[in-house]
Amino acid sequence: MSACTIRSLSRGKSTDLSHPSDLSWVAEHIRLLWLHGVRLMNFTFYAHGHRALLSTHLRTLELTKEDVLSKNGDCIVAVGSSAGLRDLPESMKNALSSEACRARLTLKLDAHRFTIEGRGARGLTFSHPTDIVVRKSGFVSDRTLMVRANRSAADLPRSLVDLLKDPSRKVLVELAVET
Repeated sequence: MSACTIRSLSRGKSTDLSHPSDLSWVAEHIRLLWLHGVRLMNFTFYAHGHRALLSTHLRTLELTKEDVLSKNGDCIVAVGSSAGLRDLPESMKNALSSEACRARLTLKLDAHRFTIEGRGARGLTFSHPTDIVVRKSGFVSDRTLMVRANRSAADLPRSLVDLLKDPSRKVLVELAVET
């Protein structure tokens, strides 16, 4: 998504702001969000691939700052992340500490877009220095970003996994939080 594009969190519709007719759509949605007290936050960072990447775990998805990956790390989808949970903005951590918070993590690499949606939870500490874990379950630990996710590492398209097996490939990670 370029700097001139806005994506609605509720409908996933992209809007190119270079077209004047789209500006009214954006203004209307921003007004509606403001009227309903919805707060949107975005945070982006990068990670890269790894030769040993499996992406087969059925319940979790993980990004890590670490560059080492063993065959036991079947939930890891990218390494060398420029952010861990501890690095998230405080306002985002505060929002994600509520069950009412909705979150969306998107991985972007070339034409591939993989999005996973989940919820915040009480008890999230965001204290882990290297890992970011998304869980389908409600389990909370110092590594958990969000719970009750709709997808896991095993859901990544195999074509994307193949690209992520190349350590030179950089993936853009976007975290969007809606309260």
